[in-house]
Amino acid sequence: MAKVNVIGNVMVITSKLKLKDLKDIKIYQPESLEFFNEDGIVDFRVDIAHPGGQDFITRYGVVFSNVTLDPDGYAICTVPLDIYTDQQDIKQMIVVDHGRTLMMLNNIEDRLLEILQQINEEKENIQGQITIGMTRCNCQDEACDS
Repeated sequence: MAKVNVIGNVMVITSKLKLKDLKDIKIYQPESLEFFNEDGIVDFRVDIAHPGGQDFITRYGVVFSNVTLDPDGYAICTVPLDIYTDQQDIKQMIVVDHGRTLMMLNNIEDRLLEILQQINEEKENIQGQITIGMTRCNCQDEACDS
């Protein structure tokens, strides 16, 4: 489950995924960042802001910052909140205003963790197939070691 912290008048959503992993998924399987409804229409999407762009949250998705200050490298999204004086009011407001989005984010992140594992396995397979160095030369000299 993504972590939600309220600090001052902002909500900070910390993903289950590291920013570098989200970037890999966006490169190798970008379609997996989208959730489609029964009509085939994108109903929810996870993305990363463009450099200089803003992270944000809507009913239909989360855009994480393209940089992270999280010490472990997890993707973060910072959302301004209306200021409440009562902690329970803040929690209730987050559930009412962002509950669907947070539920969808949790569901898609579970799937993305599995996809990330597949991507990493494929990348390892590809790396294992790469040989660095010269191939043997085609000369007919038996004394040649190259």
